[in-house]
Amino acid sequence: MPFRLEVKHGMVTTLAVGMIVLLVAADQLIKVWAVNSLAGIDAIPLIPGVLQFSYVENYGGAFGIFQGKAAILAAVTGFFLAVLLGAVIWFGRQKKYFLMWTLAMVVGGGIGNLIDRVMRGFVVDYIDFCLINYPVFNFADCFVVIGTISLMLFVFLSERKEERKKKAETSSGEQAGEQENSSSES
Repeated sequence: MPFRLEVKHGMVTTLAVGMIVLLVAADQLIKVWAVNSLAGIDAIPLIPGVLQFSYVENYGGAFGIFQGKAAILAAVTGFFLAVLLGAVIWFGRQKKYFLMWTLAMVVGGGIGNLIDRVMRGFVVDYIDFCLINYPVFNFADCFVVIGTISLMLFVFLSERKEERKKKAETSSGEQAGEQENSSSES
């Protein structure tokens, strides 16, 4: 008899919330390191001309938009994170685990940046992909982006699957109608 692991949705949801807590903790620890090690110095090259650690205080939102509007950003972000956290729990109960995990990544990264915005008045960024002059970002941003891209792919692939399913149903319905017509003509 093969071994079967029975997973209860409550356990999976608890693991997702635990992942959020771990992402936030890791993000905050890395930011403490960045503040203590990178603030006041030029940069630490990891791959010269490609990737380096650079300390940046981001007083705005993603890509530096909404500069100086930390209170508004914190309020809006807090609201959306509460909604997304509710969605994480709801998708866990619905056994839609992929959606639950992707949203958990977004929530974990969002909370990490929200803590900065509330406690410091800015978000600490330190990963500098200098090869293409990309905005400096942080660990939390990585999870927000990975979760968002995963969610977009899921939606795109789900829509394509539904289109194929409808096309197959339409095609089989037309074939059944043709068979009925040919048998009634005989």
